[in-house]
Amino acid sequence: MTTAPISPPPGRTAETDRLSALIDHLDDGGGGALLVRGGTGIGKTSLLAWAVGLAGGCGVRVLTMRGSDAERDVPYAALRRLVSPLMAGLDQLPPRTIGTLCAVLERGGPTVPDVFATAQATLELLTVAEDGPLLVVVDDAHALDGPTAQVLGFVARRLDADPVALLLAGRSPGEPFALAGLPTLTVPPLRPADAAALLDAHHPGLHPAAREAVLHDAAGNPLALRELPTVLGDDRWPPDPGALPLDVRLERASARRLDGLDPLTRAALLAAASDTRADTGEVLLATARLTGVAVGDDALATAVAAGVIDLDADGHVRFSHPLAASALRSQAGPTRRREVHRALAEVVGDPHVRLAHLSAAAVGPDDDLADRLAEQARRSRGLGVPDAAVMPLLRSARLCADPARRADRLLEAAEIALDGGRPALAGRVLDDVAEPAPDRLTEIRGLRLRARLDGSRPDPRTGTAELIGLADEARELGDDALAVAVLAVAAQRCWWSYPDEATRAALVAAAHRLPLDPLDPRMLAMLAQAAPLECNAEIRRRLGRRPGAAPDPESGALLGLVDYVVADYAAASAVLAQADAGLRAQGRLASVGALQTLRAFTEVDRGAWDTAAESAAEALRLVRESGREDWLGDALIAAALLADLYGDTDRAASLDAEAEELVRDGHDTTRGMLRCSRGIRAAHRGHAQEATTLLGPLFDLDVPGVNPRNAFCGAIPLADAAAHTGDPGTAWWALARIRDLVARAGPDAPPGLLAAADHAEAVLGPEDGADGRFVTALGRADLRPFDRARLELAHARRLLRDGRTGRARSALRRAHAGFEALGNGPLATVAAAELARLGEPGVGPRHPAWQRLTTQEAQIARLVADGLTNREIGGRLFLSHRTVGSHLYRMFPKLGISSRVELARFVLGLDGA
Repeated sequence: MTTAPISPPPGRTAETDRLSALIDHLDDGGGGALLVRGGTGIGKTSLLAWAVGLAGGCGVRVLTMRGSDAERDVPYAALRRLVSPLMAGLDQLPPRTIGTLCAVLERGGPTVPDVFATAQATLELLTVAEDGPLLVVVDDAHALDGPTAQVLGFVARRLDADPVALLLAGRSPGEPFALAGLPTLTVPPLRPADAAALLDAHHPGLHPAAREAVLHDAAGNPLALRELPTVLGDDRWPPDPGALPLDVRLERASARRLDGLDPLTRAALLAAASDTRADTGEVLLATARLTGVAVGDDALATAVAAGVIDLDADGHVRFSHPLAASALRSQAGPTRRREVHRALAEVVGDPHVRLAHLSAAAVGPDDDLADRLAEQARRSRGLGVPDAAVMPLLRSARLCADPARRADRLLEAAEIALDGGRPALAGRVLDDVAEPAPDRLTEIRGLRLRARLDGSRPDPRTGTAELIGLADEARELGDDALAVAVLAVAAQRCWWSYPDEATRAALVAAAHRLPLDPLDPRMLAMLAQAAPLECNAEIRRRLGRRPGAAPDPESGALLGLVDYVVADYAAASAVLAQADAGLRAQGRLASVGALQTLRAFTEVDRGAWDTAAESAAEALRLVRESGREDWLGDALIAAALLADLYGDTDRAASLDAEAEELVRDGHDTTRGMLRCSRGIRAAHRGHAQEATTLLGPLFDLDVPGVNPRNAFCGAIPLADAAAHTGDPGTAWWALARIRDLVARAGPDAPPGLLAAADHAEAVLGPEDGADGRFVTALGRADLRPFDRARLELAHARRLLRDGRTGRARSALRRAHAGFEALGNGPLATVAAAELARLGEPGVGPRHPAWQRLTTQEAQIARLVADGLTNREIGGRLFLSHRTVGSHLYRMFPKLGISSRVELARFVLGLDGA
């Protein structure tokens, strides 16, 4: 490796080794990311500068950028600065990617549907824009605008197979990448010997007592070691060491460097500190407007000579000491700061940043500025970054003279925050809405949003019954859209909390009063969520009349939920797959994660476990990545269930424990899902008493909070577990509960539930006629593969008790083959053990090679079989095409193949087996 053109920071060998390894990996054709974290003055910027020098000396192209407080609320402001130098490589990208990037850069591209479409496009741009390796360095990452931080977090997790490295540095508090799961380098204080050496190098001859005091108070912080001696003996130096926080003293030390500067230079520096992305031309123009006198380059030259700032090659001001900028702003006072923002607003070229400065300068109602901020919020939503619309809307509300307009802006901001999975922010915004509301419809809008907040903020005005009344009231006041929206929230409440029968019946009646088409997905979802048993027949009849494909992914996701609730798993699988494809085409990663969670449960119940495992793994990854904690509990439960079904009990237990922490204070239905998952796992492990204890309460259908949908999944495991307790009383108790569930569903009960009832009758019914009941249950044409295998196993055990070993052996073979085909190791082992006791030779897994693939490799393999290219697969799975190729490279030896054609044949043979 070529030596860096600048010396490494003293005392930072371990840190420079980490940086050097990242850059060395670029030479090997790979990439990666590293987040450098630490407090003010700890030396992050020095480490980044050393890495830039090292990379440049190795022929690596380097892009550098700093976050800026002035741009923090401007969507993609930092990203525009970052990718602009690479836009010459656009012609190498697909048209959709070009359109997305042009929209972000405001060059006339189509509307960007989602921040993750932008992230995928940025990943493609970075990985194809250069023939050689590329290092992207971002300092002050804590000051990036939110969408840019999301994009860079997405990119950082996908660089292993590309010669691109991303190096980020930021302060620990408020770090936007804190939850991104990136490799992290936390910069520690200098060791005592290194700290003493640095202090002596910068301040030789310091009095021993003063030297000891500085070493003590600096505590290994390099900036403190350089700056604290400059205020020794000053009356601002605290007499008691540690009496003031270190940051405060460092800011004062930085301010001391400003004392000798003339007023004109200080004004120029204040302008630069108020907009760290501004170039020197904008800074000097703003200074002229602020002071009323002509300002030349010499104003900044004085500050450069004093060591306060540097000017980089692009003409931007860089403060030499991190706290000098904050010291300038603190000393200026609020009135002077507003004057500076007003001056900057007159000279900056970027219209978004200009609006941010005008907002910072405003002190009272200003309807024109309020409207401009609201328009900025609309642009943010059009760019697919609704989260970035929240702050402009809040500023707009503050500037509105009309209380009604103010309330509208606040309610819009609260809804965006809720949609983005940020209930705490939404709650704070709603608390700011004045009461009484300007009119009744506005009040109903606010109450609806309060009802969407999590259970930690209950509102007595927004219970389910109260919401039904509000929906009727909105309809009577002429706002049908609001009525539908309010009742949809009430239906979700029903699903998650499952109130008493009268409340649910009232919601069904209110839904029928809405002016909606009977086949409208929103109507069907309300009925399914409020009364999955009582409305089952009505919903199934309506679903049978639905016309073709769903009109959009959102409608498809709703219809998939409805199909799942009424246990039509084949239909749910098809419509969710279509909705998934639509959401992926739009790049909506967060929505894909939520939908994949539902797909995982659907495919488990359908018996397509390979697909279910892929969905569960991707759901967990995407839900975590997009920060949607409202879906994380469900995703964890799905992943734990799949891990158990495949026999990975340790992983299942780990995921289960994490889910428990999340759902402990959550919705009743989610807690029921977790209970059901645990009960199923206990039944599979042969812990019959534990399984019946866990699953039994799911059938207490007269208890509010017990959603019968969980009992659908738990019926067969409950029957099997009850049969294994050896207690006739438990067996009859379980059978009675399952019979009651079927009776409540009525004659048009879902086929899966009827199959579960047949299973329970065969397993738990009296000895007389048991064989005939097994034959009836096994003869169902709609029996799912897993249910059939479980029933064959139960039948074999009954036959063995009766001494009919020949028929038992045949049933065990069928059960074993069924479990092996699905990949259910625990129950396949049980069936194999029974066969072994009968002298049957063991049977190995049908597809051991396939089982060695990771879930992501399995996804890629299936997409290769569908004929997709690496780039198309990358777009589907939110990966770079090189990462897809890397997966294929590792996959081929596992499967004993050497080409895509062989892989496609393998997958097609697997699915046809």
